[in-house]
Amino acid sequence: VAAAETAGDDAAAAAKRLAAHYLRSGDARQAVAPARRAVALRASELGKEHPNTLTMVDLLGRCLGAAGQLQEAESLLRLAAGGLARHLGDDHPAVGASLSNLAAVVQKRGACAYYRGDYADASGARDYAEALYRRALGVFDRDARTPPETTLTALRNLGDCLVENGKPSQAAPVLGRVVQLRERLGLPLLGCVEDHAAMLHDAGKHAAAEAPYRRALALAQKAFGSESVDALPARENLAALLWDAGKAGEAEPEYRIVLERLEALVGGAHPDAAAACHDLGEVLVELGRGDEARPLLARALEGYGAYFAADHPDVVALKARLAGDLAPLAPGQGHRPRS
Repeated sequence: VAAAETAGDDAAAAAKRLAAHYLRSGDARQAVAPARRAVALRASELGKEHPNTLTMVDLLGRCLGAAGQLQEAESLLRLAAGGLARHLGDDHPAVGASLSNLAAVVQKRGACAYYRGDYADASGARDYAEALYRRALGVFDRDARTPPETTLTALRNLGDCLVENGKPSQAAPVLGRVVQLRERLGLPLLGCVEDHAAMLHDAGKHAAAEAPYRRALALAQKAFGSESVDALPARENLAALLWDAGKAGEAEPEYRIVLERLEALVGGAHPDAAAACHDLGEVLVELGRGDEARPLLARALEGYGAYFAADHPDVVALKARLAGDLAPLAPGQGHRPRS
């Protein structure tokens, strides 16, 4: 940057490249100073409202947001998005990118509000971020020149907003698009397929969730090996869905596999094995096989007792359950899945 200024070259472009380098390297605090310099130089050359200056303002807002200076970042990104829309039109790709950058900062503000216990502010910020992401995606979808990676980032962030705001029925189609786009780009799929299935499940769309859960299990087995413990969460998710969808008979063998592999790996006196034993026992109760279920539930209680205090909710609830008649649980009751 200094050499460019001395030589009379484009110092603003050099400062922009330096800021972008720091930002890509994860050193957002170092990026702020050259980004400010780029804005000042462009503003002095072209004026504050010139689109080129506003793109520098957008970069500065991104740097500040990544550095945790959210209030100034949001203010600058609003300025950039509004100014670019006035000069270039609402459907220009630069406007969509700036809206997406603004949404990311607003989303981060919402996360900070949530962690400090201000849930109303967190929800409001997520709603605002959701609206911004949808506007940005509208621009991206109308412009064939938009890089698919840009669209993917906005979709993933919008999905996160919807998940965090408890809107699984709206999150599911967004995360479905994430899966399709990642597949088109040849990117790893396991995590996004699991997320899509989970949102369909949470939305009560059990039939639609089964195929992606089965796909997630196949992907996990391919990635980790069919016998690997790392593939068990995907199988457990499928089993929970089947149980929840009224297919306890199909859930039983899946839970048996989970339990057998966990016990072989960690032994019976482990909370994960105890939870799998608990699940299998409750599935057998639902199938009308209480005599088979009771020893499994007793084993689960023994496993819980080895790790948890006597007043732990799982220990207390399971003791009470074993003390009475074993009746099938209603959805959301006790250890039964909720949706």
